[in-house]
Amino acid sequence: MVSKYKYGKRIWAMPHEEFTKQLDKGRYVRAEHKTLIMFLYWSALRIMEALELRRAQFKVLETMLIVDVGQREKHSKTTPPLEFPRSLPFIDDIVRHLYRVRTGRRVWAYSRSTGYRIVKRVFKKEYPHFFRLNRITNLLATPGITIADVRTFTGLTVASIESYAGFVTAKRIGELHKKSTEVTN
Repeated sequence: MVSKYKYGKRIWAMPHEEFTKQLDKGRYVRAEHKTLIMFLYWSALRIMEALELRRAQFKVLETMLIVDVGQREKHSKTTPPLEFPRSLPFIDDIVRHLYRVRTGRRVWAYSRSTGYRIVKRVFKKEYPHFFRLNRITNLLATPGITIADVRTFTGLTVASIESYAGFVTAKRIGELHKKSTEVTN
């Protein structure tokens, strides 16, 4: 079967350094395109969840950016507002973009296909949902983060989260196999 993704569908998390490198060398038609990608990276939102957000759903505090996403798509739950410390990379870039958006307006007023093209222009091998997979698998690989924490953050069911957890487990097992062959050689 031929993949609908030109380069195949990436299922392993992207290291932060690789994300930053590609983000910096990317080509942007508008400056706010970069902030959409930054927001997808941290928020784990589906592309349409991000594109439907209005300025009033964001609250900017001195040390925190709070986003009230509301009801999630695809039968997911309503989640508590997401909190992002302003000390995280790129959050202040998003805040600067928010200050330019008028109250009542969508923060990124694009169609789904335009959002997809924005991501593909910068991350040739990625797709918008990859950033959701990336954030969730990174959260699951973080010591102290539980499935309940990820469920609260994403609104996903436990069964859906377990599928993301499978990527984390497979990657860890692959790394263990690599280490064991290095020891024996």
